[in-house]
Amino acid sequence: MHVVRLSLGLLLLAAPVHAELRIVGSDLLGPGLVPALENYARRSDVRLTSAFEGSYPGWQQLQSGRADVALLTFSPGQALPAAPYVSLPLAYHMTVVLVPEVLPLGQLSFARLTGIFGAVGGTNFSRWGDLGLSGDWAARPIAPRAVNAGSNLATAIFRHIVLRDGLLKPTVAGPENMEGLLHGLAQAEAGGIALAAQLPPAGNGLKALAVAREENGVAFAPTPENVHRGDYSLCWPVYLVFRRADAPRLFPLLRHLFGEETAQLCGEAGLMPLPVAVRTQQIFDLEQL
Repeated sequence: MHVVRLSLGLLLLAAPVHAELRIVGSDLLGPGLVPALENYARRSDVRLTSAFEGSYPGWQQLQSGRADVALLTFSPGQALPAAPYVSLPLAYHMTVVLVPEVLPLGQLSFARLTGIFGAVGGTNFSRWGDLGLSGDWAARPIAPRAVNAGSNLATAIFRHIVLRDGLLKPTVAGPENMEGLLHGLAQAEAGGIALAAQLPPAGNGLKALAVAREENGVAFAPTPENVHRGDYSLCWPVYLVFRRADAPRLFPLLRHLFGEETAQLCGEAGLMPLPVAVRTQQIFDLEQL
């Protein structure tokens, strides 16, 4: 009898104990990621909690040991966390310049975007003829639109990078969400132009313009490859941050976060995920830590 009890005790001691993992970060990511993380935890038999209350509180929790992984967006000029932390880009907030597909224009420079959207600086552009369009387009008014701040960072990114933190023109219409933005653009008699957080749905009559930093520079379209390389400059990264020493323990979760399911959710949340090849390489590199 004593032997049986001893054996049972040893089995209980040898049984794996699932420590709780906690993931925190930007409040803009929570609505889309929390249900998916809960599903991942159930499928993987992992005890996982999350709190997407903002990048600053998330970073504080990670530093104090109250979190294992953080998804953070850092302020312009803020240095990335140094050792013992690892910071890897996971996805990108973006500003996409949308126009109707029928508009005979494929790209714009920073200077021309400033003239369309900026309250000060550069030449003021109010009609499409000011940008070189001819025929019926020449006299057609430019109708700029931008989503109000709160649901995404599209307008903030544009203001910081293109307008150098300047203000938008007071005439820039400001719908509350992407749906309102697309509806307003469709109603603008093909003369509208909008700052959005993501590419338009296929088949809705809109297109995204390529953007060039310089007037005569190369313009780049908002593709995953161009965004990750930094060629398309109207973007801001979301970083996955964790302690390097925790990489082996966290690897299953990290692999999931760089997987196809999370990439799809990021896209649905209005972020540009990493290119597939980059995500695959990130997983390989993490396995070597």
